[in-house]
Amino acid sequence: MEQRNMQMSAGKSLRPLYLAELTFSATVVVCWLILHSHSVSVYGISYWGIRFATVPILVVGLTATSLMLFKSASGLPKGSPFSYIAACFRVVGVGAILLLLTPYAAGTFFNWAHMTIGAAFFLAQMATSSYLYFKLPKNIWLTSSIAVQLLGGILAMLSLPDNMLALMLQGELLFQVGFALFINRTVQTLLADRLSQPTDNAEVTHARGRGFRRSIITRQK
Repeated sequence: MEQRNMQMSAGKSLRPLYLAELTFSATVVVCWLILHSHSVSVYGISYWGIRFATVPILVVGLTATSLMLFKSASGLPKGSPFSYIAACFRVVGVGAILLLLTPYAAGTFFNWAHMTIGAAFFLAQMATSSYLYFKLPKNIWLTSSIAVQLLGGILAMLSLPDNMLALMLQGELLFQVGFALFINRTVQTLLADRLSQPTDNAEVTHARGRGFRRSIITRQK
């Protein structure tokens, strides 16, 4: 019975996460089909938030994405490192809504607020990925995905106003793809490890990676 409850809990966190990623991806695709220009590359996803044709789609899409992230966070088990992942999901969910409420073209205050929220949004994701990467056993999947995330972050940073590039959209999307690949595999692995733990007084944590296997056994007093 306990094993079944844990499997249900895993489903409650993974399904909303996948739906959030699917919703965000669909939102980007639809907005791009409606409006794709050099300005989108320069200003990124935020540009769709100030254009009449794409504002409704972006509002609906990001709101739905945020709700799914909150649901995924609520379904994660308690304790470290799940608590850090859940906190990241909630920060991203709130950040997405705040970005919608602070269109950068509305004035200096909104512009700075928008950039500050966006920076906090990205830092929360990067910090979570970095924490998990250094905490968990390394493998080619985690290394590759966090490298993609980091590359996207660099492209986006160098595309900020007055910087050398105009690849904000490409950087943002690359960053989110890297984060999704990283967090999906990490959450799947951590949940599988949690499900594999025995229910007696010995707690076994299996950390699996490509080409190695590590077991940590902690005996309760």
